[in-house]
Amino acid sequence: MNFEPAPAWYSDGTNWVLRVDQALVPRTPDGAAIGTSALNWSDLFLDSGGVINWDGGDVTLTHASNALTLGGGDFRVDDGFGVVIGHTAQVTGTAVSELQVLGTALVDSSIIIGAHSADAVGGDLAFIKGRDAIGTYTTAVSNNDVVGRIVGLPADATDSQTIAAVFQMEVDDASPAAGDVGMAFVWSQMAGGGAALAETMRITATGRLELSSATTVIALPDNRSIQWGDSNTASIKGNDEAAGDNMIFVTTASERMRIQDANVFIGDDANANMTVGLTINQGANDDQILAFKSSDVATALTTAPLGNDVETDDWLRVEKATALIGGARISALAEDGVLSPVLVFESYGGTATTTKTTAGRSLVEVLVAEHDGANALANITADGNIWGVRAQIGGSLTTRLMVDEDGDVFCVTAVDVTGTGNAVAATAFDEYDDAALLDTYDNLRAPDTAIRQDWAEWARYNEQSLLETGILGAPVEEGGMTNITQLQRAEVGAIRQLTEDLMSMAKLLPPKSRAQLTPRVQQRLLALEAA
Repeated sequence: MNFEPAPAWYSDGTNWVLRVDQALVPRTPDGAAIGTSALNWSDLFLDSGGVINWDGGDVTLTHASNALTLGGGDFRVDDGFGVVIGHTAQVTGTAVSELQVLGTALVDSSIIIGAHSADAVGGDLAFIKGRDAIGTYTTAVSNNDVVGRIVGLPADATDSQTIAAVFQMEVDDASPAAGDVGMAFVWSQMAGGGAALAETMRITATGRLELSSATTVIALPDNRSIQWGDSNTASIKGNDEAAGDNMIFVTTASERMRIQDANVFIGDDANANMTVGLTINQGANDDQILAFKSSDVATALTTAPLGNDVETDDWLRVEKATALIGGARISALAEDGVLSPVLVFESYGGTATTTKTTAGRSLVEVLVAEHDGANALANITADGNIWGVRAQIGGSLTTRLMVDEDGDVFCVTAVDVTGTGNAVAATAFDEYDDAALLDTYDNLRAPDTAIRQDWAEWARYNEQSLLETGILGAPVEEGGMTNITQLQRAEVGAIRQLTEDLMSMAKLLPPKSRAQLTPRVQQRLLALEAA
């Protein structure tokens, strides 16, 4: 070594000191070393602000108060070795990780990644998953590969190696390609109570949120919403009100439906008369309030039914009978095919009573009442019609049967019915012996109890006449039922025919015998003779 100016060796009483006033340099670059691999110096002491400079400033290590700054190059730790910040040794978690930040408080056990720039760029915590050597990416990842995860390792009184919670980024793509890899976010955790680590939630590559556990719920604070749309005009909100727990559904910024305790409200939010049920308030709308549809149904009906229009896949609809007054229109809709019946009301259960008075009750009843407009029921108008049946006949709707408030039953008096089979004219059966028809009917109805007369024996075998007149809908052996209306017409005809026969015989009586007739018969004879 060349010492300029001449150094001085001296003892300070403890150490031998080499005094260098300017610099201690080798004769040529990279031409000398301080110590050898066998003989090492113990310590290197530098003053505040000291710099270790490699290769003319390529890399420097500069001291400042309580800090060292590495400049000009990267800090690299070889594989198999690590960096521990805040502690004297590495600890074991899922593995003995080579980079560890260990501390006893928040300030010495946390990491900050900050981006301070006048743009929208932020800091990244980036994870890389490759299937090749480090720095080589010729092989694409495979479906379900884990790209990165954040793991929770709580101390369990044994060690810190229990994985109790995981958030991971997972490949969710059966065909990953360059610049196009589908990813899922997956959450897993322990539930406690001996339950193993299990997936509880994931967001798939298509944005689908999946709750994986049967016990997983999404819990929001009171009056908080799940919202959709750029303007947040659609939402679901839950709250706890005095009236009960609510789930409120909003569209176009207006409440449309709510579930309150055990009640469901559409267009309304209260019903003092309901404990469990569905309340629908259609406001001022006058169209359907309920519609039942089926993809199997194609009625071809749209505008033909009374009331509002329907759609071809409707099979039942409910709406107001009158827009401003109320009432209900319930419509069953079916295709134009062989179907019987179209609308069925069924009742099962109960025990029928046998009381045949005005106080009697039935298993199926129709209740009709008027009211006074002030919350009190009112009697039906005298002779008012309370129940009726209408049918489309001759191109228009006509009433076929009615019951009035006196209990009187009214049916069609005269009908022009044409066709075959049981379709007969609703007129008197003058071409038949009506009394014989009734005798035939009586014998067929109760053959063991009917009154037998010699002249009536032929009638009990003349069932065809009852079919032709429509008194029977089908042969008795086939379960044929009685047409009450036709039977009444036959009864009226029989009385008329018998009266005519009696008067004909009375006319043949001598005057002395006529005098023995009842005054009513005598008066009829006088009227006939005068005519």
